[in-house]
Amino acid sequence: MVAAQALDRAWARVADHGPSVAALTDEARHGLRKRLKSFRYMAEDFAALWPSPGLKSALENLRDLQEELGRLNDLRLARARGLTVQDADTDRALARSDLMWRSMLAQPAWWRPADIVGPGTTPP
Repeated sequence: MVAAQALDRAWARVADHGPSVAALTDEARHGLRKRLKSFRYMAEDFAALWPSPGLKSALENLRDLQEELGRLNDLRLARARGLTVQDADTDRALARSDLMWRSMLAQPAWWRPADIVGPGTTPP
């Protein structure tokens, strides 16, 4: 199916950011956020093709991770503008982002049958 192939390519670009958000530079984390946004929009456009109970949760997880990555970017920009930013706030956002990202990488691709793509592959 063409839609699944498009999602495969888009997910590959997302997953290329590696297994750890914490290991990424600020710019790379921002790039991950932008790629996740593109992937999520594509997934939402194709959602009707995969009416599964896991899809809603997967899309919510994508949005949540994007928001957390956005929080990290906001904290970075605030610090760059000379505003006081608590290290603990950044540390918490980074830890949450990393946990969400690792969890997302461990999930099977909802747009592929379980017998083709299983746990531990490159899913969303």
